[in-house]
Order: sequence, then structure tokens, then C-alpha cells
Amino acid sequence: MNPAEFADFVAAFLKAPSPYRHLYLWYGEADTLMAQLPPGKTQSLDLFTLAATLESRPLAQSEAQEALSDVLRASVRAWAQRDADARPILVVTGCEVLACYRVSLNPFYEALTGQVMVVLVSSARDAAYRPTESLPNYVICNPGATFTYLSTLVEDVIGEY
Repeated sequence: MNPAEFADFVAAFLKAPSPYRHLYLWYGEADTLMAQLPPGKTQSLDLFTLAATLESRPLAQSEAQEALSDVLRASVRAWAQRDADARPILVVTGCEVLACYRVSLNPFYEALTGQVMVVLVSSARDAAYRPTESLPNYVICNPGATFTYLSTLVEDVIGEY
């Protein structure tokens, strides 16, 4: 789906509920996405900010996945219950957290109904980043990792190509 098709789809979605769960991946910048969405119908969730609310720093990968999934699940449920009648759109940034810790999208799917929509943002600018200087051997730079991870989990990808 291209950005224009997505804008038309959102307009139709806001007029009438749909029986499907709506989870999309936007490949581009959050500000470009927000410019295409109707004002007053969106809410933002930054996963870096959400991760900062954890009481302690998880040490193991599985511990981090569980802690992040729990706080994400609670946050998304609260959003969906609070705004279910308005058929809002949740725009999720900081998705690098999901990719880094291999957090599943289940917390989103559990809260989705035909009344709400979630759009995960994967920055095309970050994916295009290439370091100008040579990095030490122990540093791994994979700028496209977030998009690669999320695109394997989400069926519909929208945005810049």
C-alpha cells in the first residue's frame, strides 16, 4: 500500500469500523505520517520513553522481552480501553526497542479490534544511515534491522521506498 492509498484507507476506516485488526508498518518518518492522519484522531507512543519507565534494567534478553512486553501490553490496553469509541490511531515510534530485544507484537494484537488502528514507525532515514568512519570490529552496525524485523511480523507496509 502506498501513502496515498493509506490516507484513503484511514479516511474510510474513521467513517466506519472494520472487523479486522489493523496493525501497519510505516516505513518513513513519523512527522510525514502524522501529516497524513486526521488531527485529533491520533495518539503517540514512544517506546524509548515507555522503556524508561521500567523500575529496573533487565539484564538477560528474555527478562528484557518479558518486562517490555508487560509494560507495552498495559500501555496499549489502557489506550484502547480509554479511546475505543473514538476509533483512534496509535502511532508508535522508537520501534528499535522492539527489534533490539525481539519483542513480539502480541501486546498490540491483543488490544486491537476493528475500532482502533496501530501504526508502527520505522525510520527510512535511520535505515539508510551509513557510518562515515570505520567502526571497531566489536561494534555491529545494522541500520536496517528495525525495518527488517518488523516487516517480517507485519503484513502491510506503507511509506517511502
